[in-house]
Amino acid sequence: MENSKKIILFSISLSAFIFHLLYGSNFDKPGIFSTGHNDYLIINRNKTKDSAELLNQHTSIGNKQDTVKCKNDPAVYTEVVAGLLYKDNNSDIFLKRQREIMKSPFGGELSKCQKFPFSFNKSVGTLNDSIAFLKDVVDIGSFSELEDSDVYFYDKNYIYVYRDYPVCYPPFYQIEINKKYARILNADYIKDLNKVYWKGLEIENADANSFTTKIVVDKEGKPFTIVHDNKQIYFFAEPMNLERFNNLPLPKKTLDAIRKAFYK
Repeated sequence: MENSKKIILFSISLSAFIFHLLYGSNFDKPGIFSTGHNDYLIINRNKTKDSAELLNQHTSIGNKQDTVKCKNDPAVYTEVVAGLLYKDNNSDIFLKRQREIMKSPFGGELSKCQKFPFSFNKSVGTLNDSIAFLKDVVDIGSFSELEDSDVYFYDKNYIYVYRDYPVCYPPFYQIEINKKYARILNADYIKDLNKVYWKGLEIENADANSFTTKIVVDKEGKPFTIVHDNKQIYFFAEPMNLERFNNLPLPKKTLDAIRKAFYK
């Protein structure tokens, strides 16, 4: 029994001695002993830094984003074509577009770079399905937006589209359309004598000659755009089925008249 007590006391003493070797007297100093959570506090076994210095070190880590140059910050570029094309220090050319600021899925404040509501894109998809740099393809001197649209652009050689939805890569690319006969319909639609596009997606089997838009009044008295050719009504780049059409927020009289014309 006496031997057992000696063994227990020896074990306790040995444990205390080992703990002292590992952590010394720092255990009782708040801000020095680490809880192991994300570098907020750092184990300081060699006693070369006090707790205030360690806290300042962590704060400086958190503030590094203030000196970061964001790729979506207009200030890091030189404007080449007003509001559209920009150049960086490497002479790469970028298309500037507005983007939606997404909230963090984890909550909390957004970072400095996340707060800029812009994107800068230096790649362009070409008609031969390759990807190139804007500086190698776009004619800067003649580049502009097509009138009445913020998704279609042109230079002396091509017509381009910027599409952020449905998502594609690159979002900026050339479309095969005759510049001479190109016409914008309702901002997102464009056509020539043979083809019709919605946000750069070709609408298969659409009749370009009769493809048009018609403004009607919805149930609340607000303007509502119907997109159609001589055969059918369209929902974005697809023919609109009868079920979807029947759910449009239009007065019954309007629905009946359009249904009679297109859904026989």
